[in-house]
Amino acid sequence: MNYSYAPYNFIPFTPSVKTPVAYSDREDLPVHDVFLDDRLSGRIEYDITALTDIIVGGAASDKNNKKFFKNGQGQYAIPGSTMRGFFRTHAEILSFSYPDMIEDKVFLYRKFADACVKLRNEYSSRMKVDENSEYGIPAGVKAGYIYCKKEKEGVCYYIRPVKQFGSLGTTFFKVHENTLRKSGVLSGHSMYTEELPPFKPSSSQNALDEYKKQYIPILQGMKNTNYKAYRSNRMIKFDYKEGHLTGINNDKSPYSGVLLNSSYIDGKTHHYFVSADINTSVNSIRINDMYIEAYRNDLERNRIQNRNLKHPFYSLDEKDIKVKNNDEITKKGKLFFYKVNSDGTLLGFGPTPYFRILYKNPVKKGIPYNVESGYDYVKAMFGYAGKGESYKSRISFQNAVAHSVIGTDSKCMMVSGTPRGTAVQMYLDQTGKNETNLKSYNDDDFLLGGYKVYWKRSNPIEYKSNKDNMNATYEMVKAGTVFSGSIYFNNLSREELGLLLLSIQYKNPEEEKRDETYLIGGAKAYGFGKIKLDNIRLYTDDTRKSFININVIENKKTVDDIEGYKNDYKESLKNTYEIDLEKTATFRVYKAYAMQSKVDEYVKAYDTGYMKISRKADKINPTYPDRYPLADIETILKENLNAESEVSSKTIDVLWRSCKKPDSNVKKLIEKHLGTKVNLISSSETINLINVKKYDYKTIVFDEVRISKDEINCLKEDGRIVLQIERNQVVEK
Repeated sequence: MNYSYAPYNFIPFTPSVKTPVAYSDREDLPVHDVFLDDRLSGRIEYDITALTDIIVGGAASDKNNKKFFKNGQGQYAIPGSTMRGFFRTHAEILSFSYPDMIEDKVFLYRKFADACVKLRNEYSSRMKVDENSEYGIPAGVKAGYIYCKKEKEGVCYYIRPVKQFGSLGTTFFKVHENTLRKSGVLSGHSMYTEELPPFKPSSSQNALDEYKKQYIPILQGMKNTNYKAYRSNRMIKFDYKEGHLTGINNDKSPYSGVLLNSSYIDGKTHHYFVSADINTSVNSIRINDMYIEAYRNDLERNRIQNRNLKHPFYSLDEKDIKVKNNDEITKKGKLFFYKVNSDGTLLGFGPTPYFRILYKNPVKKGIPYNVESGYDYVKAMFGYAGKGESYKSRISFQNAVAHSVIGTDSKCMMVSGTPRGTAVQMYLDQTGKNETNLKSYNDDDFLLGGYKVYWKRSNPIEYKSNKDNMNATYEMVKAGTVFSGSIYFNNLSREELGLLLLSIQYKNPEEEKRDETYLIGGAKAYGFGKIKLDNIRLYTDDTRKSFININVIENKKTVDDIEGYKNDYKESLKNTYEIDLEKTATFRVYKAYAMQSKVDEYVKAYDTGYMKISRKADKINPTYPDRYPLADIETILKENLNAESEVSSKTIDVLWRSCKKPDSNVKKLIEKHLGTKVNLISSSETINLINVKKYDYKTIVFDEVRISKDEINCLKEDGRIVLQIERNQVVEK
């Protein structure tokens, strides 16, 4: 099976776990202004050692020159807010708390010739292209003016439909550039510098392939580099006869409209003729605020890769759709395309007829944890602010100040990209899926990949883009620098203090000598910011004695005391919530990742670790269009010697498809190939489309007997891994 690669992966959720409720009612949450006898208050001190150069931006940074953070005394430091976010994430993972920091967005998608057949079909079923339409238009797509106006609830957006072109039954047409060029109506909006030659494929079977390989290179050589997306204000007369636009720019022609076209893309040869007359017989269509936000977010994400999208043609900002003059067209709004569902609700809109539409579900539906009532550990400890309700944190994080600076440096590198949750093959759990049948936000049972972590490297890489606007200069503190930080806590239970201590360092330093390492700060994708936390010191306040003494009396705790608090938390999970922390997939991977110091063998083959966005850019390695799912994090960790012992202890069930029982040698071969212990379940039944679902195993192994292609294809189409023993070796089919 083929996989995508990335400089990151995900610590998975454990869907079978129910989120522990630390407090059932608001009144149960501890107060802040009184020291409670049955609670613990005090501070934790810790050291951070930079194992690779570290980048943490300060307030004085700008997008092109990122300075390291300094405190009020001018000392290099990691801000307390950064440490708070760092430890909060760890606490969420280790307590199965609801990850509030994940934004509840709804993404847009558009799939044409996508490798994921399932997703492509889902798009096509909603955005139908009428195969019998002589206009070549998605069925039901119309044109209209988008405008906004201020109302009580704020700025609201509407679509004002335009009239159809008489009896033609459409509000717009595609028209070839050659036709417009000959009519003299393009007015500087030509995509090409001269008339295009006709495309003449050798046969209908080879047409698409020849268009891509032979005709598009010809078009690229004729490209007008000054062309930009446009909406013309000029009304143009035309006629439509026998499937063709005629009489363009003829005053006697019966129809009139305006021209518009989006940005140039390879192979594009058409513009759009759009009706400009408002249909006063129908009401304007209100656009849901969520859709406006989704459109803007989508536009912002895609602008990073496509600077053409920065053109006002695509913008829905108020300033870009306000009337700029008294022209009869522009004062109506901005021409867009849209489609409504059969129930009259808006399916979607966009600047082209093939626009992006909303996924069925928001991002947060893919989180398996849920607290219907009460407060999970992280909310109770770190505080929260919601609609009409808030609770202050009982933990305060101070800046971690550098007291041993090895040195600083400045390097110009490419700015790391922002997370793109739209890449469903990377961000969603695709267990058992391949590039043709990926899970997406349209599936009600989709599951997010989990908590994003970046792979650690022995040494960072310096990657500079050939585009200056994609680079920035970073000030960094060199490896070997030591920072010291502190955390103040108030009125925590023993279990809560145990969770906080686990979030700082889960291992017992007297039993485990390997470094527990993480990444923090900027440019993590390139290996910067690898740190280890150690020298944990815990001080608890003796609150009763402090009432009769001027100074708070602190008790420094031993390592055994610290481990005792951690164990109290783990025992509470087991006894109260029936969660054995160390047996969950989440903790197993969290621990394996923390103890893994590098995955050089995995990342070194892939340059920056990011895939290319086109197949032309990389003809050897996987690319985004291939849609291969992201490799399982445990699989990668198992291949890394530093983490092998942490992951290989897992036992998985594997179906042994054979008429004879497997011997111990066969089992060892399979375990060596998969990198984990296996439990072989025997079956002699031939697997087919009818019974394949009853075999709930990700991996199926056949013995050395001949197996049919139908059986292999059936299993692979269902997303299974198919192996066969051949000459004392395991071969993947």
